[in-house]
Amino acid sequence: MKIIVTSLIGLFFSVFSIAGTLERASEIEGQTLQSSAQVQQRIDRRAENILKMKSEIEQLDRETENLTIYQSHLVKLIENQEHEKAELRNKISELADTRMGIVPLMYRMIDSLEPWVAQDIPIKKQQRLTRVAQLRSLMTRADVSVSEKFRRVLEAYRIEMEYGQKLGIFKGQIAQQGLVRDVDMLHFGRVSLVARSPDKKSYWLYSRKLGEWELSSGKVKPEIDDAFALAEQSGAPRLINLPLSVGRLPKDGGVE
Repeated sequence: MKIIVTSLIGLFFSVFSIAGTLERASEIEGQTLQSSAQVQQRIDRRAENILKMKSEIEQLDRETENLTIYQSHLVKLIENQEHEKAELRNKISELADTRMGIVPLMYRMIDSLEPWVAQDIPIKKQQRLTRVAQLRSLMTRADVSVSEKFRRVLEAYRIEMEYGQKLGIFKGQIAQQGLVRDVDMLHFGRVSLVARSPDKKSYWLYSRKLGEWELSSGKVKPEIDDAFALAEQSGAPRLINLPLSVGRLPKDGGVE
């Protein structure tokens, strides 16, 4: 009986010892699991940070690549601008050379135009001389561009050429026997210039050879009237016969 009690006591202590060991092992396991969870959290955070940094690095790489491309674009743009600037400087230089050449040309054209008008048959003579004087005045104006001056000179030449190509009428005056008469004038190009009194009773022909007006005979009056009617577009189109203002053409500055 004593032996059995002793054995039971030993068994009790053995069981108690095993229970304590199991409890301790369970506690250690719990601590291990907690530590593992904490370690995994740290690993997850670090992995997340690494992925974030990798994404930022990739973004920086793309931005760097874009900046490199843009820088290359700017370099090419600057090179092109420098090329255009060089071309512009050349054009400005050429324009200056052209301007230096065109200004003397305009003066020569005006110098040729003035004697031409003075020696030509008197088609709107005062108006034409005034135009030449205005061109001379225009040449010294700083507020008018060279291109505009050249356009005006060319326009004056164009008008002079048209006088030699058209049938036209205008009001004018002629000097006859010391008297100045108001008349209607008609020119057919530069080959014929005639005048008619407002009452249609007197007719004159300008003689280039004599440089003066001559009274016309009655034979040409119907033809002159027909020419006036045609120029005024009040008559039907038809052939007309006009006396010629024959003679020497101007030698200086001819524009026909």
